[in-house]
Amino acid sequence: MYDVEVDAYRILDEIMPCGVNSPGVALAGDTIYVIGGESNDDLTSSTVNYLQLGRIVTR
Repeated sequence: MYDVEVDAYRILDEIMPCGVNSPGVALAGDTIYVIGGESNDDLTSSTVNYLQLGRIVTR
């Protein structure tokens, strides 16, 4: 995740339950919505029907 305060990327403590390429992403308040995308399987790459949510927590 990119931290604008320190102008650097950092690795998050938790990973997404399902990794995808080229998803739609939106931010509303402290919630990140990751919608759809393409599977990461090189042999059978296809679009996916996923909705993944994450919360932004400041430390």
